[in-house]
Amino acid sequence: MSSPADKKNDFLGLTQKDAKLLLLGIACTSESDKVDFAKLAHKMGYTANSARVLHGNARRKLQRLHGGDETEDRKEIDTSAKATVTPKKSQSGTSTESKKDAPATE
Repeated sequence: MSSPADKKNDFLGLTQKDAKLLLLGIACTSESDKVDFAKLAHKMGYTANSARVLHGNARRKLQRLHGGDETEDRKEIDTSAKATVTPKKSQSGTSTESKKDAPATE
């Protein structure tokens, strides 16, 4: 549980560690605007996988607290429509009905 002193140090509802992860994540972006987790891990003293997980958790926490959550939009999508199955074409290129009607050659 967080103490009253911790709540005074909250930044947008995040702990100092979460805020630091997010801000350093922005500072450690590559040219393609993706977080370089190896750099972030080095700055925070974590492994790359730990930095990836902790950064993702902090990002989701921020989205949950401040309305950046996309799952609400997804819940409103109507999923009642069923996908129709298209029948497959026969492998030989002719249907079985035309084979029945065709004269037998012996």
